Amino acid sequence: LETDILGLIGFEELEHFELHLDYKSRSLLLFGLDKVGEKIAETRMNSPRKVLKFELQKHIPVFNCKVGKRSLQLGLDTGAESNLLNLVHWEEIHEMLTDTVMEDLSGADKSSQKVQKGVLPELFVDGVLFEDQVTVFSDISHLNSGYELALDGLIGYPFLSTQRTAINFRTQELKLW
Repeated sequence: LETDILGLIGFEELEHFELHLDYKSRSLLLFGLDKVGEKIAETRMNSPRKVLKFELQKHIPVFNCKVGKRSLQLGLDTGAESNLLNLVHWEEIHEMLTDTVMEDLSGADKSSQKVQKGVLPELFVDGVLFEDQVTVFSDISHLNSGYELALDGLIGYPFLSTQRTAINFRTQELKLW
């Protein structure tokens, strides 16, 4: 990333807000929430075109997803540069990919590893189609065991950057415009 990261803003800071992300306009808006997840301040904005439901595993929003006939549990990571699928799914999914290459994957800790990367033509998230999703494959067993999760992967920038989105942890909804 060639950027020093001084810290991360996480679930504990954001769970009290509806978080609006718009990568195209490079904006982040936070709206305070009441106890049931309704915005405290009156806001005028268009209604979202879709609302996707998620479940929380620890602090991570997790979506029911489909790639081909394979059902996957994918966590949302707003800081992920690529979507990430567990390496155990490579054999059954790699034939669906286009533009496959080996690439270096770097983490926030500046360590890197060689991974398979490709473009997934179709990813269904809670029944909604997302096309041409850049995806890498790596072993994520350390993530699952370290945080006591049961994830098949993570969705990040390629998923979130296709439209303005809002994350509401209290109502467990992701809104799409």
